[in-house]
Amino acid sequence: MASDAVVHGLPAGDLEGTEAFRAFHAAFNGVFSEISVTVERTIEDSESVAAWCKARMTHRETGKVTEFNGAVIGTFRDGMIQESWDCWNFLGLLTQLGTVDAAVVEATFSP
Repeated sequence: MASDAVVHGLPAGDLEGTEAFRAFHAAFNGVFSEISVTVERTIEDSESVAAWCKARMTHRETGKVTEFNGAVIGTFRDGMIQESWDCWNFLGLLTQLGTVDAAVVEATFSP
């Protein structure tokens, strides 16, 4: 990751620079353990990569294992991430943790 890289779309808002990303990463690791991210599909062009991913992790406080998907698009230069756009299903994560009522989510989005 370039020292001036920008990451968009995470719950903390836009993150500018490696230190901001490290702080987000540390906070996330404080809440979850056994984090694994599997890249299931990629599409590439000359300077960008789009990836569809599956994340699996354990919530430290409750011990609940959660699984959710997301997409990331990153632009690269000299082998380093310059900018990325993240679109993860954080609503699904919060629903699995019981922070958001699944019945309300289903009722809101059901035809």
